[in-house]
Amino acid sequence: MVSQDLAQLSAATHWHDPIIIVGANPVGLMTALGLAYYRIPSVVVEDGSGTSLESNQLALLNQSTLAILDTWSQSGQQIVANGLIPTGERVLFRKSQLYRAPLAAYEPGMPYPRLLNIHQATLEHLLLQILQRVGGCQVLWQHSVRGMVQDHEGVNIELATPGGNKYVRAPYLLVTNGPPTPMHNALGMNHTGTTPDQRFLSLDILTKLDNPHERWYWFDAPFNPGYITQLHPLPDGIVRVVYQLRPGEDPAAVGRPDALQQRIVNMLGQRSYEVIALNTHSCQRSVIAQFKHGRLLFLGSAAHSLSLFGASEANSGAQDAWNLVWKLALVRAGLAMEESLLDTYHIERHAAAAAYLESTNETMSFLTPPRGLAEWKRNTTLRLSQPFKVIRNSIQLVDGSGSYTYKNSPIFSDDHRLYLGGRFTELSDEQSATLKRFRLGPQVGTLAPSLTLPNADTGTPVSLLARSAQGFVILCFTADVEMAMAVLQQVPVQISGVPISFLVITPVMPAVSAEGGITIVLDADHKAASAYNAGPRSLYLIRPDRVIAARRFDSDFNDIPALLRHSVGEDVVDTRSRIRRPETKLSASQ
Repeated sequence: MVSQDLAQLSAATHWHDPIIIVGANPVGLMTALGLAYYRIPSVVVEDGSGTSLESNQLALLNQSTLAILDTWSQSGQQIVANGLIPTGERVLFRKSQLYRAPLAAYEPGMPYPRLLNIHQATLEHLLLQILQRVGGCQVLWQHSVRGMVQDHEGVNIELATPGGNKYVRAPYLLVTNGPPTPMHNALGMNHTGTTPDQRFLSLDILTKLDNPHERWYWFDAPFNPGYITQLHPLPDGIVRVVYQLRPGEDPAAVGRPDALQQRIVNMLGQRSYEVIALNTHSCQRSVIAQFKHGRLLFLGSAAHSLSLFGASEANSGAQDAWNLVWKLALVRAGLAMEESLLDTYHIERHAAAAAYLESTNETMSFLTPPRGLAEWKRNTTLRLSQPFKVIRNSIQLVDGSGSYTYKNSPIFSDDHRLYLGGRFTELSDEQSATLKRFRLGPQVGTLAPSLTLPNADTGTPVSLLARSAQGFVILCFTADVEMAMAVLQQVPVQISGVPISFLVITPVMPAVSAEGGITIVLDADHKAASAYNAGPRSLYLIRPDRVIAARRFDSDFNDIPALLRHSVGEDVVDTRSRIRRPETKLSASQ
């Protein structure tokens, strides 16, 4: 009775494949990979003639991005094998080393490293190989968008190609190239929150370091006073050195061989080296006002510029794609309210980008503060980081664009009885304590905790979120397994094909066996109940991007169909107590 997964859904009669993606950059290729996972055909158009082998851009992939790629293509470890995992950190201030410390490469129980350094060109090449293997996507080189006109059913796109202009139509146009593009210009989609233009000199240097897996941050170095210099290790004995340039500093002058030699020797000492790549680039941190404009959707660099030093937008762009592709799969199959569901892409991801922008600006203000009190505070913090590890741990030096708690999304449904003056009556002291913990979370909009429990029938380990990318996951906490089974057997009939998986989580060995595709797992030591702060009859609804869409503290599970319809964009009464979802007023700036 478990529904088919999202990848098995057929397109509705009104839908006409493929989706067009603008940009064969990492975000464009990752988005194509996500669509291919759900068997949604796509075409990537790129005005270049191949992957950016000459690109000097660096991708600092975090654990979440690697996990997303592995979910879509089982390629996470392949990408890890082509990058380098930093295992140490060295922080210097002026002429002194403040501290040198190891970095935990992996978090306990996680299969992917916390951070992976990789050239963008290498990442693009790997993603193209993976797309060729999985199929479902065509990449068209030397194809650039010259114009587009959209209507209520799709987008007509004019492409300039070596053989002349070409006209294609797509249900949606996904833009991943940074502005200015014809799409940005036509819609007046200007970046907001733009910071002053900052320039950097990036060098790829072949050399031998004492610790080739150690990253460096050098504040106010004698050879770059008032600004920050970084070193990031890469595979094959290469290091990426990034110098922040002073305003008005001549890029041609800093790139002269004698000027480069002076900088490199001052930083690396008298060791042999070879400069194999050099680039000067600018960086602005900004976010556009709307991520969705009709049938145009903006992802990655097309929507935001959030990196500290002009590194790739791969992490935040992967989160954009992760949020979007499952929604497109439901829309394509006609199983969702198209506008309502896709509007939440902007609502959720724009809020995340705005939060990242604020955090990044705060970090940059610390790294390069204005003269005066701010600089004195920064320098004092750096000096105190030498003897005090707690201060060291508070300094944010890398891209923080990982998971984000989505708020104010109209397709979420929290248990409003938690906040309406106590509608739960006759609770024991123990139940009241559990209710207090449940209020604290995990709340809707957050990532669902992932853990493994034994199958109650076979004893084999079951990951609660193993099927999450394939559809919605419903976790039912109960000791009355027979009641839960009777209710859940009826749910698929009521929800018209939306893919779901059911897990009944019970603290005692059930008297009945699982049937109809429902999985019963044993939580004898209350590991899952503790992770979710669940009560004896709690319910959690988890989206395909592993975000909690709804929760109920005390449920008989009859409210599942309404909650599920609400999470795909329908405005329904979402509790059996007939409490309507409150009106949420949203502006374009949210």
